[in-house]
Amino acid sequence: MNHTICKPNDSPLVAVSGSSHLGSNVRSLVTRAVNTVFEWNRRSRQRRHLSTLDDRFLRDMGISGEQARAEFRKPFWRP
Repeated sequence: MNHTICKPNDSPLVAVSGSSHLGSNVRSLVTRAVNTVFEWNRRSRQRRHLSTLDDRFLRDMGISGEQARAEFRKPFWRP
């Protein structure tokens, strides 16, 4: 919200209230963006690792080779 304040020489001075709120929103946006990139990186690493496991390991984890390949083929941005 903007407020106009008149100085003695009658030239208006505009004071912007809530600027700390804007900074908080920017920090929140940057934090979410960084966390998203970290999550994408984690997913990508896990999927690459999954693709290297043999059928015995996959069975121990309770998934089939086809399920592992389907997971590996997913783009990193998809959960």
